[in-house]
Amino acid sequence: MAVNEKGRRILSNVNYNLIRKSFIDALMRRISESGRGGQDIRNLIEETLDEEEFRQLVLDLVLNIKKETDLSPRECEKAMSVLLEEDLAEDIKTNLDGGLTEESIEGDHIIQKGQDTGLWLNLNLKRTLGVKPSVLTELGGIIKNQPLIRYTFLTGIIFLTASAAIFGSPYEAVKVALTLSDVEGEGLTKVGNILGGLGGVLIFFITLTTMI
Repeated sequence: MAVNEKGRRILSNVNYNLIRKSFIDALMRRISESGRGGQDIRNLIEETLDEEEFRQLVLDLVLNIKKETDLSPRECEKAMSVLLEEDLAEDIKTNLDGGLTEESIEGDHIIQKGQDTGLWLNLNLKRTLGVKPSVLTELGGIIKNQPLIRYTFLTGIIFLTASAAIFGSPYEAVKVALTLSDVEGEGLTKVGNILGGLGGVLIFFITLTTMI
Protein backbone atom coordinates (compact mmCIF):
# COMPACT_ATOMS: atom_id res chain seq x y z
CA MET A 1 0.00 0.00 0.00
CA ALA A 2 1.39 3.41 -1.01
CA VAL A 3 -0.39 5.35 1.76
CA ASN A 4 2.18 7.18 3.90
CA GLU A 5 2.08 7.65 7.68
CA LYS A 6 0.24 10.97 7.34
CA GLY A 7 -2.37 9.37 5.10
CA ARG A 8 -2.88 6.50 7.54
CA ARG A 9 -3.25 8.99 10.40
CA ILE A 10 -5.96 10.86 8.49
CA LEU A 11 -7.89 7.64 7.90
CA SER A 12 -7.52 6.71 11.55
CA ASN A 13 -8.71 10.15 12.74
CA VAL A 14 -12.09 9.69 11.02
CA ASN A 15 -12.62 6.14 12.40
CA TYR A 16 -12.46 4.86 8.86
CA ASN A 17 -12.05 1.23 9.95
CA LEU A 18 -15.57 1.26 11.38
CA ILE A 19 -17.10 1.96 7.98
CA ARG A 20 -14.49 0.35 5.72
CA LYS A 21 -16.39 -2.93 5.21
CA SER A 22 -19.63 -1.07 4.39
CA PHE A 23 -17.79 1.07 1.86
CA ILE A 24 -16.21 -1.96 0.15
CA ASP A 25 -19.63 -3.62 -0.08
CA ALA A 26 -21.19 -0.46 -1.59
CA LEU A 27 -18.32 -0.09 -4.06
CA MET A 28 -18.52 -3.71 -5.21
CA ARG A 29 -22.27 -3.39 -5.60
CA ARG A 30 -21.80 -0.33 -7.80
CA ILE A 31 -19.19 -2.14 -9.89
CA SER A 32 -21.52 -5.10 -10.33
CA GLU A 33 -24.50 -2.95 -11.29
CA SER A 34 -22.94 -0.26 -13.46
CA GLY A 35 -19.22 -0.94 -13.90
CA ARG A 36 -17.87 -0.97 -17.47
CA GLY A 37 -14.68 -2.38 -18.91
CA GLY A 38 -11.95 0.29 -18.92
CA GLN A 39 -13.63 2.44 -16.28
CA ASP A 40 -11.29 4.15 -13.80
CA ILE A 41 -11.75 2.63 -10.35
CA ARG A 42 -11.20 6.04 -8.77
CA ASN A 43 -14.26 7.39 -10.55
CA LEU A 44 -16.32 4.55 -9.11
CA ILE A 45 -14.97 5.34 -5.64
CA GLU A 46 -16.00 8.98 -6.08
CA GLU A 47 -19.50 7.91 -7.17
CA THR A 48 -19.77 5.65 -4.14
CA LEU A 49 -18.70 8.48 -1.85
CA ASP A 50 -21.67 10.48 -3.18
CA GLU A 51 -24.05 8.03 -1.53
CA GLU A 52 -25.94 9.37 1.48
CA GLU A 53 -24.50 6.94 4.01
CA PHE A 54 -20.93 8.15 3.34
CA ARG A 55 -21.62 11.86 3.51
CA GLN A 56 -20.17 12.21 7.01
CA LEU A 57 -17.09 10.22 5.99
CA VAL A 58 -16.51 12.65 3.11
CA LEU A 59 -16.86 15.71 5.37
CA ASP A 60 -14.50 14.27 7.98
CA LEU A 61 -11.89 13.18 5.44
CA VAL A 62 -11.84 16.50 3.60
CA LEU A 63 -11.56 18.39 6.91
CA ASN A 64 -8.67 16.23 8.14
CA ILE A 65 -6.80 16.36 4.83
CA LYS A 66 -7.14 20.14 4.90
CA LYS A 67 -5.70 20.25 8.44
CA GLU A 68 -2.75 18.06 7.54
CA THR A 69 -1.87 19.65 4.17
CA ASP A 70 -1.98 22.89 2.19
CA LEU A 71 -4.28 21.41 -0.46
CA SER A 72 -7.28 23.40 -1.67
CA PRO A 73 -10.78 22.09 -0.81
CA ARG A 74 -11.16 20.69 -4.33
CA GLU A 75 -7.73 19.03 -4.13
CA CYS A 76 -8.69 17.59 -0.74
CA GLU A 77 -11.71 15.90 -2.33
CA LYS A 78 -9.52 14.42 -5.05
CA ALA A 79 -6.90 13.33 -2.52
CA MET A 80 -9.60 11.63 -0.46
CA SER A 81 -10.49 9.37 -3.41
CA VAL A 82 -6.83 8.53 -3.98
CA LEU A 83 -6.34 7.64 -0.29
CA LEU A 84 -9.30 5.28 -0.36
CA GLU A 85 -8.24 3.73 -3.66
CA GLU A 86 -4.78 2.95 -2.31
CA ASP A 87 -6.15 1.57 0.92
CA LEU A 88 -8.71 -0.63 -0.85
CA ALA A 89 -6.72 -1.68 -3.92
CA GLU A 90 -5.86 -5.19 -2.72
CA ASP A 91 -9.41 -5.84 -1.49
CA ILE A 92 -10.82 -4.72 -4.84
CA LYS A 93 -8.41 -6.95 -6.77
CA THR A 94 -9.34 -9.93 -4.58
CA ASN A 95 -13.08 -9.33 -4.97
CA LEU A 96 -12.81 -8.88 -8.74
CA ASP A 97 -10.66 -12.02 -9.04
CA GLY A 98 -8.21 -10.49 -11.49
CA GLY A 99 -10.71 -8.15 -13.13
CA LEU A 100 -8.64 -5.05 -12.36
CA THR A 101 -6.04 -3.66 -14.76
CA GLU A 102 -3.10 -1.59 -13.53
CA GLU A 103 -0.90 0.65 -15.65
CA SER A 104 1.82 3.19 -14.86
CA ILE A 105 0.99 6.88 -15.14
CA GLU A 106 2.98 10.11 -14.93
CA GLY A 107 2.11 13.77 -14.59
CA ASP A 108 -1.06 13.42 -12.49
CA HIS A 109 -1.40 16.73 -10.62
CA ILE A 110 -3.15 15.42 -7.50
CA ILE A 111 -0.82 12.43 -7.26
CA GLN A 112 2.20 14.73 -7.22
CA LYS A 113 0.61 17.18 -4.76
CA GLY A 114 -0.32 14.36 -2.39
CA GLN A 115 3.17 12.95 -2.55
CA ASP A 116 4.71 16.37 -1.91
CA THR A 117 2.55 16.79 1.20
CA GLY A 118 3.33 13.30 2.52
CA LEU A 119 -0.03 11.58 1.98
CA TRP A 120 1.47 8.72 -0.05
CA LEU A 121 4.73 7.44 -1.52
CA ASN A 122 5.72 6.27 -5.01
CA LEU A 123 2.18 6.24 -6.28
CA ASN A 124 2.15 5.84 -10.06
CA LEU A 125 -0.66 3.44 -10.92
CA LYS A 126 -3.97 3.88 -12.68
CA ARG A 127 -6.48 1.10 -12.05
CA THR A 128 -9.32 0.30 -14.42
CA LEU A 129 -11.95 -2.40 -14.63
CA GLY A 130 -11.27 -5.25 -16.99
CA VAL A 131 -13.96 -6.76 -19.20
CA LYS A 132 -16.88 -7.75 -17.02
CA PRO A 133 -16.85 -11.55 -16.69
CA SER A 134 -19.77 -13.59 -17.97
CA VAL A 135 -22.14 -15.33 -15.58
CA LEU A 136 -20.52 -18.67 -16.44
CA THR A 137 -17.07 -17.26 -15.64
CA GLU A 138 -18.30 -15.85 -12.33
CA LEU A 139 -19.94 -19.18 -11.50
CA GLY A 140 -16.72 -21.03 -12.31
CA GLY A 141 -14.73 -18.69 -10.06
CA ILE A 142 -17.11 -19.12 -7.16
CA ILE A 143 -17.16 -22.91 -7.53
CA LYS A 144 -13.36 -22.93 -7.64
CA ASN A 145 -12.84 -20.68 -4.61
CA GLN A 146 -15.67 -21.80 -2.30
CA PRO A 147 -15.35 -25.44 -1.14
CA LEU A 148 -18.91 -25.72 0.20
CA ILE A 149 -20.41 -24.40 -3.03
CA ARG A 150 -18.06 -26.57 -5.08
CA TYR A 151 -19.08 -29.78 -3.26
CA THR A 152 -22.77 -28.87 -3.46
CA PHE A 153 -22.50 -28.24 -7.20
CA LEU A 154 -20.54 -31.48 -7.80
CA THR A 155 -23.12 -33.43 -5.79
CA GLY A 156 -25.81 -32.03 -8.06
CA ILE A 157 -23.85 -33.09 -11.13
CA ILE A 158 -23.36 -36.61 -9.70
CA PHE A 159 -27.09 -36.95 -8.98
CA LEU A 160 -27.94 -35.72 -12.46
CA THR A 161 -25.44 -38.11 -14.06
CA ALA A 162 -26.82 -41.04 -12.06
CA SER A 163 -30.35 -40.09 -13.12
CA ALA A 164 -29.27 -40.02 -16.79
CA ALA A 165 -27.69 -43.46 -16.40
CA ILE A 166 -30.88 -44.87 -14.90
CA PHE A 167 -33.09 -43.38 -17.62
CA GLY A 168 -30.59 -44.21 -20.34
CA SER A 169 -31.16 -40.66 -21.59
CA PRO A 170 -29.43 -37.42 -20.56
CA TYR A 171 -32.37 -35.54 -22.06
CA GLU A 172 -34.87 -37.14 -19.66
CA ALA A 173 -32.58 -36.42 -16.68
CA VAL A 174 -32.18 -32.77 -17.65
CA LYS A 175 -35.95 -32.44 -18.19
CA VAL A 176 -36.61 -33.81 -14.69
CA ALA A 177 -33.95 -31.49 -13.23
CA LEU A 178 -35.36 -28.38 -14.92
CA THR A 179 -39.07 -29.02 -14.50
CA LEU A 180 -39.14 -31.36 -11.46
CA SER A 181 -41.58 -33.51 -13.44
CA ASP A 182 -41.48 -37.30 -13.26
CA VAL A 183 -40.72 -39.88 -15.90
CA GLU A 184 -43.42 -42.54 -15.73
CA GLY A 185 -42.28 -45.87 -14.39
CA GLU A 186 -41.62 -47.98 -11.32
CA GLY A 187 -38.59 -49.13 -9.35
CA LEU A 188 -35.36 -47.60 -10.64
CA THR A 189 -37.30 -45.02 -12.65
CA LYS A 190 -38.59 -43.54 -9.39
CA VAL A 191 -35.03 -43.43 -8.08
CA GLY A 192 -33.99 -41.66 -11.28
CA ASN A 193 -36.74 -39.10 -10.77
CA ILE A 194 -35.56 -38.42 -7.21
CA LEU A 195 -31.90 -38.13 -8.19
CA GLY A 196 -32.68 -35.91 -11.19
CA GLY A 197 -34.87 -33.63 -9.08
CA LEU A 198 -32.27 -33.34 -6.31
CA GLY A 199 -29.51 -32.67 -8.84
CA GLY A 200 -31.57 -29.92 -10.46
CA VAL A 201 -32.36 -28.30 -7.10
CA LEU A 202 -28.70 -28.30 -6.01
CA ILE A 203 -27.42 -26.90 -9.33
CA PHE A 204 -30.20 -24.29 -9.42
CA PHE A 205 -29.36 -23.27 -5.83
CA ILE A 206 -25.70 -22.68 -6.72
CA THR A 207 -26.60 -20.70 -9.87
CA LEU A 208 -29.10 -18.57 -7.94
CA THR A 209 -26.53 -17.91 -5.23
CA THR A 210 -24.06 -16.73 -7.88
CA MET A 211 -26.56 -14.36 -9.49
CA ILE A 212 -27.41 -12.79 -6.12
